[in-house]
Amino acid sequence: MDVVEVDADDGMRGRDFVALSHQRDQIVDHGLSRRRVVEIDRAVGYVAKNNPEAFNQALDRKLLEARPLYQINENAKLSQDGTPDRDSRIAQQIGRQYCLPVFLKTFGSDVAYATEQDGDEVQVYVSKEMTRRMAQLPDISGAAWIRR
Repeated sequence: MDVVEVDADDGMRGRDFVALSHQRDQIVDHGLSRRRVVEIDRAVGYVAKNNPEAFNQALDRKLLEARPLYQINENAKLSQDGTPDRDSRIAQQIGRQYCLPVFLKTFGSDVAYATEQDGDEVQVYVSKEMTRRMAQLPDISGAAWIRR
């Protein structure tokens, strides 16, 4: 799946676009300022967004009447060795265990990790290339990179 790039300065602030891999021709669009319902083949659905640890506990305890259509984990990042952050790893595990599509949303303004160069600490920001690598991770359905 390709990385979806969104420019935060283009008036799309607060909106998420996710292309489901099994429904490439449909885009689920949910926004803070404009709500639209996109008809798909499930009678009940919602989006699990962020806080994968609490979401995992709710699924494990069977507290939810319906499973979500997919889950989004924002502020995703990779460490210097290519390991996803803790919340993204939990989201991967949920996706694998409950057969849910997982999408990672990254922001170019987020610091992924810091490294040392010539005795100085250098911050490495989440990049489009890092987001491409995230989209290729096991149990990840796609990723979006937001340039800020």
